[in-house]
Amino acid sequence: MKVLVIYDYPPPPGGLATQGDLLYKDLLAIGVNARATHVESAVEKEWYFKWLKPDVVVGVGYWGMTPHLVLHAQHFGVLPVPWLIADGYIANYRDVLSALPLLLVTSN
Repeated sequence: MKVLVIYDYPPPPGGLATQGDLLYKDLLAIGVNARATHVESAVEKEWYFKWLKPDVVVGVGYWGMTPHLVLHAQHFGVLPVPWLIADGYIANYRDVLSALPLLLVTSN
């Protein structure tokens, strides 16, 4: 399996980046072909979408990052699985997020 992990990479200390970095390192530790890229680096993400051809993209962030974590991957035909850490008002992306086959959350 090939997994692209999208988060604030390389991680600054603390915050959402810690969750993404721990996920990325654990995937590598169990032998998954994983790569990491920065959430806002469109060019880097597109390169990985075309070169790596990941089976899934796990994006770690909050609901407001949906364009970076979900919509960008969908544009390139890649299955996004967002891991949304922060709670918040998701009305702008409710339809997009509800249509996904899998969504990871740590809050209501």
